[in-house]
Amino acid sequence: MKFMTILAVLFIWTILFECAPTPQVITSPQGITSPSVEELASQSKFIFKGTIVKLKAATMSIIQDISNTAKVKVDEIFKAREALGHFVSKEITVMLREPQKAEVGQQAVFFTNGRLYGESLAVTEVGHLKFGKDPSKLREQVIRVIEMLPNRALESRLASADLVIVGRVLTTQKADTMQQRLRDSEHNPEWWEALISIENVEKGSYPRNNITVMFPKSEDIQWYRSPKFNDGQQGIWILRRHRIEELDLEAFTVLDPKDFYPKDELDRIRELVKRIK
Repeated sequence: MKFMTILAVLFIWTILFECAPTPQVITSPQGITSPSVEELASQSKFIFKGTIVKLKAATMSIIQDISNTAKVKVDEIFKAREALGHFVSKEITVMLREPQKAEVGQQAVFFTNGRLYGESLAVTEVGHLKFGKDPSKLREQVIRVIEMLPNRALESRLASADLVIVGRVLTTQKADTMQQRLRDSEHNPEWWEALISIENVEKGSYPRNNITVMFPKSEDIQWYRSPKFNDGQQGIWILRRHRIEELDLEAFTVLDPKDFYPKDELDRIRELVKRIK
């Protein structure tokens, strides 16, 4: 039963904190670690203002090692999944990067990623920033950076894309099963192909009016977030070439939800494409 409880906790954590980036230590040329707000925020899924209530303590019974943990009261949430919004004014467990420097009563903006979710919440600290004489300055800076991050992330995806198109799906069909080879993995993507009529090419070049794009139809946990397309669907595709071993071909693919946008995002995407040209 305990094993099943742990599995359930980990599954919920996956849903709430999808693919949190691995924390990176930012070091200056002098060897002093000095991450900026943007660097910390870009690595964090759960960002909040908090007050340390107790050191070497946890809010979840499943956590046995409390040598680097602290109970922290969540005073204000700056960035989180909607499902975690109710933790304002509650205590959660923070696994501290530098527990020896933490003090009870200390207030800071904590940049974290999810670790466990169940009877309470446990997060792993990427870093934190203490408030200065004017707390409002740090608060405003954090909010401004968080609002800016989506454009930065989209700009990065556009920069690495081979092709960005505006178009409409003409047809969808399952990839030729005669070509598909059995996968050793249980996470079969179930490749489908969408034939898209190109209205405009925003980045790159393509010689024809129609293009075939491969996408995983599977609802498996590894693929459920990948965009699924239907006949007549319109939008903006951010495409990359990938080698698909099961089909023994190289093709344009859409694997990430951040690689497909509705047409009303076109002005925003065009402006970001101009920046990277």
